[in-house]
Amino acid sequence: MTTSMPTYKQATKGICIMSADIQYAGHWKIPGTDEVFEGTLHYNEETRVIVLLLIQPSDVQTLGSHILVSSRAPVICGKLFSGAYVALLGCLRTNTHTHIGSHTTETIYADYALWGLEEGDCESPLFQGCTIDYGAVLEWAGLCYYDLDTKEGHLGEIIRWSHENDIKLDVSGGLHLRFSPEQGSMSFVDYHNDVTFHQRIEARLFYDEPRRWQEIMHDVDWLRRLIELGKGREVGIRGARYLHPSHLLPEEYGAEGQDRYRPADVLLGTEQRDVADENSRRWTFLFSLSEAYECGALRAWFEKRDELEPVVDLYTLAYTHKIPSAMALFLNLMQALEAYHARFVCDSGQDYKKRVDCLVDNASDAGFDVRDFLCDSGQQASKKKLYLKSRISDLLYAGGRRPVSPKHMSFLDFPQKLVDTRNYYTHFSPDKRGKAFGKEELPIINAELMALLEYHLMLTLGFDDGTTLTNVQRRLKNR
Repeated sequence: MTTSMPTYKQATKGICIMSADIQYAGHWKIPGTDEVFEGTLHYNEETRVIVLLLIQPSDVQTLGSHILVSSRAPVICGKLFSGAYVALLGCLRTNTHTHIGSHTTETIYADYALWGLEEGDCESPLFQGCTIDYGAVLEWAGLCYYDLDTKEGHLGEIIRWSHENDIKLDVSGGLHLRFSPEQGSMSFVDYHNDVTFHQRIEARLFYDEPRRWQEIMHDVDWLRRLIELGKGREVGIRGARYLHPSHLLPEEYGAEGQDRYRPADVLLGTEQRDVADENSRRWTFLFSLSEAYECGALRAWFEKRDELEPVVDLYTLAYTHKIPSAMALFLNLMQALEAYHARFVCDSGQDYKKRVDCLVDNASDAGFDVRDFLCDSGQQASKKKLYLKSRISDLLYAGGRRPVSPKHMSFLDFPQKLVDTRNYYTHFSPDKRGKAFGKEELPIINAELMALLEYHLMLTLGFDDGTTLTNVQRRLKNR
């Protein structure tokens, strides 16, 4: 007995799927198998949800079976009825519904949809890189802007697009970075009441050796976090395109090297969200793109990634909606400072004792006993384990520069109060409450702890002491 392919209305009956803005129907295939299935790809531009609804006619042999052998599939290849090719990466089956004697439908979510990638390139696909639009980073990048040209001799005012040269950098692991100003299309004759001019910054990541797409996007996310550190705001991903050997421009076009790769579009899933954010102003920047490039911070960001990543993971949550309260942020920042000190400064009592001896020998007139401050009145000096209070005191003292001074209490008492507050929230007992900062004080304390961590991160990335101190204190003042 044969079964006819159900209509789309029949296939979706009883299945809970999102209300998609765009639908793409076609045939779909899992690499390594021979079967081809009919289905529809749904994409919601606002929520960035990619869903594939696959349809399989049912018979006795397929009753209760799954189109996907397991719940996950690294890639699914599609050819739309329009003739376009698309590859879905990071696929997860979330629902299977069988209509006995009729058909089976499977709901599959995908992380990415790559347009123009044909079936022959789908199995274990490798890419040369990508281009990324990080959204509202124009002022931070400082590579382009629109202004009015009012020079003498001009009739009226002329709108001019000014731009700088690309910023190019080779970093470790065969990765090449490039930031380029890009001007959008514009009409010279326009009768609309409002005329909009478009521009953006394109970041290109290109590799000597091809990489898996997920590996590339991990680098994309790491670069995004550097921009967040510099900009002081959450940064998202507005758009992405992939670079693949199947999209090389012909030699007669004159392009060379990485410029021969014609970027192709990517639909981003929910993990790569955009951020509706206007450009923050320069007085809130910790550093700009050009400053990071000139002092070597861009290269250091990738070269020191293994040591930095756990610290930055804790820090950058401050810019997202994922922090539920000031208390949670405080605990994150305290852990980030502890992790930073252990990874970049010192991680044993014996080494810390030598460090303190050196700091005391080089100390100017601090107005207090530096050794007592750093060693908790001598208690740390006799211990093999390095205490949290000693780590915080060391970071606050910062070789005598003291980048952060608490507004509402003594500098000398600040480390102990921070530790008492951390202990109250992590090792609760009523008698600890009186020693801790109140919840209403935590927003100010958090701003000071963020400034302290930012100060040390800037030094680690290669910024000089003067610039670091000035920029950190300026941001703290404007928080």
